[in-house]
Amino acid sequence: MERGVKNLSIDSLYKVAHGLNLTLEELFRSLDPIIREDDLGELLKLLNKRPKIDHTMILKVAKVIFEQREWGK
Repeated sequence: MERGVKNLSIDSLYKVAHGLNLTLEELFRSLDPIIREDDLGELLKLLNKRPKIDHTMILKVAKVIFEQREWGK
């Protein structure tokens, strides 16, 4: 794999991702990241540097904020 001699199967890619504690999506996203030059891109850059537990916390906070905005309508 490291020498590029063989093509990897999906199963092998899954094992590599699992060994890195990543999903296949995260593995491929890290190989070819989508670069955004907006507020969402800035948020993604910040979250990318944080552990997954922080991602969960931010999602919960965002949901509370959005729910409160809906109640205020």
